Amino acid sequence: MIYRGEELNTIGDIFNKALSFAKYHDKDGAIDFLKAYASYIYNENSDVKSFDEALQMAKNNLGYFAGYYDKQTCDLIYETYVTEHPIFGKNPFGVSPEDAF
Repeated sequence: MIYRGEELNTIGDIFNKALSFAKYHDKDGAIDFLKAYASYIYNENSDVKSFDEALQMAKNNLGYFAGYYDKQTCDLIYETYVTEHPIFGKNPFGVSPEDAF
């Protein structure tokens, strides 16, 4: 994905860019980035049938990846991008390893 001239090659790159907008409380930038990410998903995946589907996939990806970070970062991503972990919801830290399995 290329966003404003910057090549983002991995989900880590994409997440870090999304996180930078969240950390600076740049809601307009975050919305713009999320739409660009969803457009990328839509244009690169023939199985995705609509922009809304791509937008939900983008949010799910950010919500999932946020679960690998601390609770503060996770909550910041969830709030900024109005998303949650696609399996564990808004509190992935409240899920026990047994329940996760």
